[in-house]
Amino acid sequence: MAAALGLPDHLGIGAAAARGVARFAEGVREVLVCGMGGSALPGDFLELYASPRRVRVTVSRDYSVSNVTLGSHVLAICSSYSGDTEETLAAFEQVRAAGCQVVTVSAGGALAERSAVNGIAHVRLERPDPNFQPRAATGYFYGAFLTLLEDAGLVQGASADLVALADALRALPVLDLEAQALARALAGRIPVLYATAPFVQTAARVAKIKLNENAKVPAFFNALPELNHNELVGFTQTLGPFTAVLLRDPDLTPPMARRFDATVETLHDVGVPAHVVPMAHGSDELKLFATLRFFDGVSIYLAINAGVDPTPVALIEAFKRRLTDQPLGPALKP
Repeated sequence: MAAALGLPDHLGIGAAAARGVARFAEGVREVLVCGMGGSALPGDFLELYASPRRVRVTVSRDYSVSNVTLGSHVLAICSSYSGDTEETLAAFEQVRAAGCQVVTVSAGGALAERSAVNGIAHVRLERPDPNFQPRAATGYFYGAFLTLLEDAGLVQGASADLVALADALRALPVLDLEAQALARALAGRIPVLYATAPFVQTAARVAKIKLNENAKVPAFFNALPELNHNELVGFTQTLGPFTAVLLRDPDLTPPMARRFDATVETLHDVGVPAHVVPMAHGSDELKLFATLRFFDGVSIYLAINAGVDPTPVALIEAFKRRLTDQPLGPALKP
């Protein structure tokens, strides 16, 4: 819980770690973030910030990059908190060979080592303790990423925006009692998160991830209004203990607000519990980070109530060991 409450401070710490690192960049026109899990999620947050400023940010979650034309016009940020994520290491080699302007971000590991060997700029993030998890490092990553964009000349005023975001988060109530109440409502249930643009791939995704990794439960997410044209009818036969959690943006347009309310009513009509989580008032970034902090609390309380330690991700670690016990395919051989 301490890591979640430290989010406003993490923004500044990440920014300080990255300051000046990307000043070498010249002629950059777009940004590519290569990462997985909690090390890729801040790239989605970065896209939310950069899009209205007419800066293209693409996030690649794979061994190879296929959704961007690579070259010197691309600032490629290779992000892995451990520094040992094999997909990110493979993507690092690809973007480096393709002539991208590369910066790596990690708390150490092979990514830092390869950066040093190849003369690649590196941002070293904090590791407050040995058990600190990447999903708790979002503030560090976001502060670092935004600073890299500013130093590369792609955005202006990012430093001031980070300070304002941190101050606004500190001023918001933590909503601890509300988080505990939602955690109790989700006990023994399968949460399905719903949000409207631009919070589907950001806020809804991050809530889903927090529930997966902290509470160790399955969770899913989807978008309004798309779900009204397909997924909604799937609840005609409720084949599992699903509970809908809808993130309500206070700035919904009147048509979307009517659709949002009708969706909640329809879910109730077919016997699916539906809980509305109001998002914060303010910038999109504030709404996003406030939601992140809230679901940190929800997922941690859900874990504690079930007698589960929220910190380790034993099944993921076991999966990684299984991968290393198997021979690599041709494309993955060093």
